[in-house]
Amino acid sequence: LKIRDEWSDIDMPLYMMSYADAQAFSKYITDVKMDAEINSSVLDFRTLSYFALTLDGNDLRMTVSGNASGYVNYFCFNNISATAHSGGFSGVVDGRITGIPEIESTIFDGTIRKFNLTTSGLSKFVSVWMKEGELNLSKLAKGYIFNLTGKATGTLNDLKVKARLNSM
Repeated sequence: LKIRDEWSDIDMPLYMMSYADAQAFSKYITDVKMDAEINSSVLDFRTLSYFALTLDGNDLRMTVSGNASGYVNYFCFNNISATAHSGGFSGVVDGRITGIPEIESTIFDGTIRKFNLTTSGLSKFVSVWMKEGELNLSKLAKGYIFNLTGKATGTLNDLKVKARLNSM
C-alpha cells in the first residue's frame, strides 16, 4: 500500500485488516484490527491532521519505518525508527498508544532506544507541540549530541519520562 499526498509518502508492503463482518466498519476505530509493516517512509503530521484535527498546524516531518498492530483506539508498535527532517533527533520506539481519536486523552506507553538528539533538535521537536511560543535550548550544549534511553508514559500534556541522558 502506498499513501501519498503533498506532504507524506508512505510505503507499506504489508497492510492487513481483520474484522468479524462488514458491520465492523461502522465501528472502525474499535472493531477493525490493522497490521502494518512500514518501509522507510516520509510521514508529515499535516497528513495525520486529516484524521486527528488536534494535530492541525503541527508540521513535524520525519522518515519512519517499523511495525504496528491493533485497533485505531489501541495499537502496539515495535521497532519504529524515526528521524526528524528538521534534524537534531532520531531514535527507535516500541510501545502502545490507547485512546485515539481523542488526542487530548490519548495515552502513550513506550520504550525509547537509540534516541540521539541535539538541544536544537529537542527545541524544534517540543516547539511543534506547543500551542504558542517556541522553546529555544539551542544555546545550551551547542555542538553536542546526546543519547537518550528510557520509558515514557502518559498523555501529551502529562507525559512522565524516566530516562538516561548521556553526551556522546
